[in-house]
Amino acid sequence: MYSLLHAPRSSESSLDRSSLLLPKMAAAPRRSLATVLLFTMKTAAVILLSLVSSVASAPAVVWKSNQRNRSGHHCSHDVHASDVLTKTLNEDGLDSEIQAVVFLLGRSKDGSETLTALASEGFLPAIAVKYDDAHVIHHHVSGIEGSNTIARGASAARPGDVVLQVTLSEFSSKLLSLEAPLEIEVSESGMLSKAAKHSNKRTRLLSEANIFIVDISANTDPAAIDRAVVAAIEHPKIGSVILSAIRSTAEVKMDRDVQARRRMQAMQKAGSSMLASNARRLDQAADGNNNQDLSGVYYVQMTPNILAGIMFFFLFTFTTYIGISCMGMIAGQTVYVSKMPSIGREA
Repeated sequence: MYSLLHAPRSSESSLDRSSLLLPKMAAAPRRSLATVLLFTMKTAAVILLSLVSSVASAPAVVWKSNQRNRSGHHCSHDVHASDVLTKTLNEDGLDSEIQAVVFLLGRSKDGSETLTALASEGFLPAIAVKYDDAHVIHHHVSGIEGSNTIARGASAARPGDVVLQVTLSEFSSKLLSLEAPLEIEVSESGMLSKAAKHSNKRTRLLSEANIFIVDISANTDPAAIDRAVVAAIEHPKIGSVILSAIRSTAEVKMDRDVQARRRMQAMQKAGSSMLASNARRLDQAADGNNNQDLSGVYYVQMTPNILAGIMFFFLFTFTTYIGISCMGMIAGQTVYVSKMPSIGREA
């Protein structure tokens, strides 16, 4: 994620640019060989983490107003989105007018995750500058299914707060309203149209909410996203900012496959436990107190009941075949006349 946000708009890969740093550092007179190797190892590790996160997960970057100008830490293990929201929203020292803002980028047309693609192509330069001031960078956040899922997680983390899903334009208007009084449309006759009523209701919701989930479509202008995120980070009345994206379709399919396998294993384990308990119950009923004595116990492939059922099946099949064959042998007359012979003249 670090290399992707700081990558210039050139055709060179991150690995090629990191390899070009080694001769420049070796030429410095005051740097030892150990320092050069350490820097190279750190660069390779960061690039590796960024490549893994870009393929198998959705990243998330968290900024906090009370911890600016501090170097954040990277988290590479799997973290659920609800845990990120709970830890971010419930941290002490965040008593702002807006508790948190979550920017959620939608999937692209091919189903891939958008944030990594925009960062790798250099479309988010202002966010890349603020990247070093982030509180924590999560490289693998699971459970980001959509804005509704994030809104439910935020409501569960902060039950007393008002969570609202907004668009990027609505959030920009909310930032402007923080510096200006609230404006509600009023008619002289007292009658408002449906559009005006809906606009006033939406304005009241924007004024009451203190946690915003900004749903951003994949075709939104990257420059607008860059400006909105940086404005939220620098605003003094916003406690924390989270930038993430909806995970890719491939990751969703992989997650569903893993969950299906877990359910199958749980069902198999439950079935084995049930069969074992039934076997123990039957064994206890048959043997009485000699439950642990398994001598003389044999397992056969066929019981008398199964053999009787198979023999009855063959008997029933054979009898049915004979009956159908006999019915097929019934024959009628082969000659039909329009006038029957008189009585006594049948011959």
